[in-house]
Amino acid sequence: MAEVIPYEPRTGHLRDTLPVICQEVRSFLTPGLTRGTFRFVNHNLLGMGSPLVIGFKFGITNDVNKRASKYGSGKSVLWDYEYLEPLYRTTKYEYNQDMDRGLIDYFKDSPFAGNLRSGGAGRKPDSGPYYTYVVYKIA
Repeated sequence: MAEVIPYEPRTGHLRDTLPVICQEVRSFLTPGLTRGTFRFVNHNLLGMGSPLVIGFKFGITNDVNKRASKYGSGKSVLWDYEYLEPLYRTTKYEYNQDMDRGLIDYFKDSPFAGNLRSGGAGRKPDSGPYYTYVVYKIA
C-alpha cells in the first residue's frame, strides 16, 4: 500500500487552483530531472539528503485510502508507487477531470511522468467528494 501523505488538498475554482497546483508540483522538480520532495517526504523523515522522485502520475478518486491500497512497491510497473498525496478536492467530478487533464498535460514531457493517456477518462466514482492526487516513487 502506498503511504498517504497527510496534506490538506486545495479547493476552489479550477481557474484559480490549477495554476497554483502546477507551480507547487513543479517546484518539487528541477528542469530535466525530477528531484527533491513533495511536501512531506523530506530528509528528516528519511534520514538522508533530498530523495530523488523517479516516477509520478496523477489520478482521480473518491477514497484516498482505498486508492492508496492499490499502489505499492513490488506491484506491476503501473502500480509501483510508494506515496500518494491528495492535491485537489471538490464535489464536482468534472472539475477533477479538468484538474487531472491539466496536470497531465502540464507534465506530459517529463521523462518520469507515468500517465499513459490524458486524464479524466476513468470510471466515475459513485459519490464525492472527489480528489485529484499524485502518486510517486523515490530513489
